Amino acid sequence: MNCDKKKKTLDLSLLIGGIIITLLVSVAFNCAWYIIVNSILAIFCVFTQAKGMISTQFLGLIWSLFYIYIAYPQRLYGEVILSVIIIMPMYIYGIIHWLRNRQQDSGVVIINSKLSKRETWIVIVAFCVVSVGVYFLLKALNTNLLIMSTIAFISILPALYLLMRRHKLNLIFFLINDVVYFILWIILSISGQLEMIVMAIGNLLQAVYDIYGIINWKKIENEQNRIAIVKEHKTIDVSDTDNDA
Repeated sequence: MNCDKKKKTLDLSLLIGGIIITLLVSVAFNCAWYIIVNSILAIFCVFTQAKGMISTQFLGLIWSLFYIYIAYPQRLYGEVILSVIIIMPMYIYGIIHWLRNRQQDSGVVIINSKLSKRETWIVIVAFCVVSVGVYFLLKALNTNLLIMSTIAFISILPALYLLMRRHKLNLIFFLINDVVYFILWIILSISGQLEMIVMAIGNLLQAVYDIYGIINWKKIENEQNRIAIVKEHKTIDVSDTDNDA
């Protein structure tokens, strides 16, 4: 009980602390309402992801819509298009897949620890092809900060795929992506768009949640493995009892 209480206190501290920091920075830089909403949505999305909760998929879908709303005025046209045709469909599939693979008692996703070699190679080849396509698409659309925008978008693809597939390594890729986006928003802030500093701070907070999530998903995985072993032993015991009878 004491351990559970400490965990709940830590969860609340991370969540409320992130919201307070976001609001303070937003007020300090007189940010638009949609940037504030986007940043708070991001906090809830990444936090629920760190907890392995199905709601992260729904929040991710809404968050991607807000990101499109913000990215378009910054001339990040390629990211807007790719968000519509790639990221949003991945979140939609993720909702369906996670609903089918979750613990009935807690609602926490059942972590998938392995990908087949075939799937891994397909993903790697597809990632390489898509990466080249993304660069030329963004270039054709005269996207602002071409190289950084390309890296930022490409870096999120493996993260989203692994999240969709319930693989624990998704958080490591999200951590990398947060660092890339932090640099992207800082560059925009330096160029005169000071309200983008809120987005940068948001990515720092998300990086903290990602680190927390890496630790938490490992704990969830260990607990799920323990439960699976107990169930397996019970099944064997029942089978042995029936045979003796």
